[in-house]
Amino acid sequence: MTESTNDIILKDFFDKNRREIADNGFSQRVMRHIPHRRSNKLAQLWSWGGVSLALLLFFALDGWREMLSILCETFVQTAQIGIIQQDWQALFVAVVVLLILGYRRICSLA
Repeated sequence: MTESTNDIILKDFFDKNRREIADNGFSQRVMRHIPHRRSNKLAQLWSWGGVSLALLLFFALDGWREMLSILCETFVQTAQIGIIQQDWQALFVAVVVLLILGYRRICSLA
C-alpha cells in the first residue's frame, strides 16, 4: 500500500518535532490507584459462586425437564398451526443461526 503525500508530510513533521514529556511521578501515582489483585480475586470468587448457585438450582429444580417441556410445547403448537404452510428452509436456517449464536455466547463466557 502506498502512502499519500499528506501521510509522508505528517510523518516527517511528527518525527522532527517529537519531544519527551517529563513523567514527574505520574506513572507511579497511576499504578497506586489501580485495584489490587485481591479485589479481582474476590470478584471472581463471587462470580463463580453465583454461577455455581445458578447451576445447582437449575439441576435441583429440574431445569432440563422444564426446558424440554417448553421446546416440546413450542414444536407441538407450531405443528398445530399448520405444518404444511411452514417454509422448511427458513426454519432450518433459523435453527442453525440460533445454534451458532448460542455456541458463540457460551464460548464468550469461557
